Amino acid sequence: VFCRMKRTVDSVVRYLERKGISAHAIHGDLSQSKRNQVMSKFRGGDLNVLVASDLASRGIDVEGITHVINYDLPEDPDLYVHRIGRTARAGRDGHAWSLVTPAQGSLLTEIELLVNAEIPESMIENEINARIQDLVQRLQQQGMDVGAYLEAVGQTAETLAAEFREPAEQAVKVDLALRSVADLQGLVPDDDRIDEVIAEMAGPSGQDPDELKARLAEVGQISALRADLAKQAAMEWLTDNVELVDEHGEAIDREALEFPARGAEEDSEEEE
Repeated sequence: VFCRMKRTVDSVVRYLERKGISAHAIHGDLSQSKRNQVMSKFRGGDLNVLVASDLASRGIDVEGITHVINYDLPEDPDLYVHRIGRTARAGRDGHAWSLVTPAQGSLLTEIELLVNAEIPESMIENEINARIQDLVQRLQQQGMDVGAYLEAVGQTAETLAAEFREPAEQAVKVDLALRSVADLQGLVPDDDRIDEVIAEMAGPSGQDPDELKARLAEVGQISALRADLAKQAAMEWLTDNVELVDEHGEAIDREALEFPARGAEEDSEEEE
């Protein structure tokens, strides 16, 4: 089971244990000796479920893994391929499941474009039915009109789905457009530029740039870094070379535009 964050790994393990499922965590907060112990149990068949963060899972090579579950969908499509490659090895059968919310539609589309296949979708019907039954019982206990309530909820769900779908599709189109501009204008950074950026990333923490680069390569992050730099360069090129117009064809004053400050996004937890 793959998760993005260490705290999510621990949360999933605790949940599985409450359900009577033997599971162990592997992430950056564990010592190397503890990681080795967990992996020894997993390889020996003494552990059925391993919940891992991406960086801590590098180097995992275990025969006979039947299922890979993406509890969190990875932001980098290449990382998805890296994850699911843990199962169905040497001609064996294997299954990969990913939990995806409507807000992650653009991420799923990027993954499907990379693997050149449409990933089958399935609702988690048992969980949904259980929650609906619980909701109906509580509404009935409160004397509410269950039919009218569920009809209103259904209409709200349809409205939300419609609102999320268009922005998700638009985000994918913008991403692809920026990548195309970068390719056409020769803005995709070369290996020397990647090395410069990694050295800048390693500087504040005192890490060795070569070691950091090796770690990023192991989890498929070099291609994501290259793509991000290319899209940033494409945006800068468009800003300098393309005139902005509104829906009426009138020129837009760039100085009048307001953009969110970089770094305003919610801070994400670093893995290690």
